[in-house]
Amino acid sequence: MVNRSHNMANLLSFFTHLFSTLNSENSPLSTEKSFRVVPLSKKLNTTHHQNVTMKKAIQNEPQMYTRQASSLLFTKLPVELRNIIWTYILGNRTINLYYHDADSLRSYVCANQKILPYASLVHPGEGYRNRIQWPRGTIGYGALYKSRTKGWMGALTACRVSYFESTKVLYSTSTFDLSDCWTNASHLLWSIPLVSLSHISSITVTVMDLFTETGAVNICAWNSLWYTLSLLRGLQYLHILVAVKDTGAFSKATMTVEKLKKIEDELLRCAKALESVPGRRKATWEIYLPCDETEGGSSVAKELERSGWKITRTRIDSR
Repeated sequence: MVNRSHNMANLLSFFTHLFSTLNSENSPLSTEKSFRVVPLSKKLNTTHHQNVTMKKAIQNEPQMYTRQASSLLFTKLPVELRNIIWTYILGNRTINLYYHDADSLRSYVCANQKILPYASLVHPGEGYRNRIQWPRGTIGYGALYKSRTKGWMGALTACRVSYFESTKVLYSTSTFDLSDCWTNASHLLWSIPLVSLSHISSITVTVMDLFTETGAVNICAWNSLWYTLSLLRGLQYLHILVAVKDTGAFSKATMTVEKLKKIEDELLRCAKALESVPGRRKATWEIYLPCDETEGGSSVAKELERSGWKITRTRIDSR
């Protein structure tokens, strides 16, 4: 069985060799007037330095895009084959989003979590309880983030052309988990480029603190979540799970099944915002509620089910 990581390393080595060959003065592919791909690491006297950010790497020197696009990687290799490469390296991931601080949105890939110094609230890694953990305000990981390896991020930062091509694959084939930041989901609208947002096709959210510490419904965050989802025009797969904690140290903040039943119609009505986007291809949209159906049933739930939604009633015990 071929090792995936080994194959990925070989692919990235191929890219590196190709770029370095095109950049070589003695390369048979070079001419006096040829445009060559200049590695970002060699632009130390401009914005491309060791601590270069993604934003700076793709916004400065517009003419660089033209030079990089003349690479044989983009002029000779068909886009279909390039997309296969991008999908192999970047595609079909599950990516957790969280806030490094109040303004900085960060992420990590779930499959690699056991070797990273992070713990998700709903996907705990090795050394943490295998159950839902309740949020403790803003999640700050400090210097731990800086020590984390970038992995396949090199494919995104190699050059601008590869960035614009590969990000479409990354966003359209991966599942984004908003569980750790669902109360600030609207931040996505200015943390991620709008073009990339339109490519997102799969979202999963575990809502863990729908009720505040005073027992009130966090309806503003709930409405904001659905408003943000309604703007994702490429959204095809949506999994919303409402979690309940009935007992524990945070007794004042717990929400009961009976409370949820009373506001079920109000909560589900927000999902209609997604129905108003013309041309959207709905594949699987599902909501998991931790309560039994009310007597006579929810009229809003029935309406959503008739339009293709899946409403499942389950129970999560986080004790």
